Amino acid sequence: MPGLFMDKNQIGVLRMKNEHFPSLFQAADSASLSAQKTYLLLQRTYLGSLILGSVAGACSSIVSGSGSIALYTAIAIVLSLGVIVMLVFRSRRDDKTWFDCRAIAESVKTSTWRFIMNSASDQNGGSSEKRFVQNLREIREARPDCAKPIAGYID
Repeated sequence: MPGLFMDKNQIGVLRMKNEHFPSLFQAADSASLSAQKTYLLLQRTYLGSLILGSVAGACSSIVSGSGSIALYTAIAIVLSLGVIVMLVFRSRRDDKTWFDCRAIAESVKTSTWRFIMNSASDQNGGSSEKRFVQNLREIREARPDCAKPIAGYID
């Protein structure tokens, strides 16, 4: 079948960069990465406070006198910090934002590829473009909680 296989020189033509995708993809991708970064930072801080508090607690048996009062105070501060970070972590729900925005970005990417492939074979223009725009609208509206995080990244 002619045209079924490509030679090595044609492969570079098929690469699409992120800036070639619709702005909805770019905004959802940026919001997802931002939420991921915040989620991981809070998670590391929380776990770090637990580890530090447990190590300090284990050291409390070898410290005596006024040093023990300072150590107990440090333990209380570190574990209180851990509780505060956990409350912030749970109230922000960055894991949900990360997941939902990533789902939007990947859906837009898939929809874009389908549109490109359909347009290349269909060539009837108008109807496929309207379907594509409608599909992007449905993807965006399927996860209304992401409207605010995404809005911060739309050009």
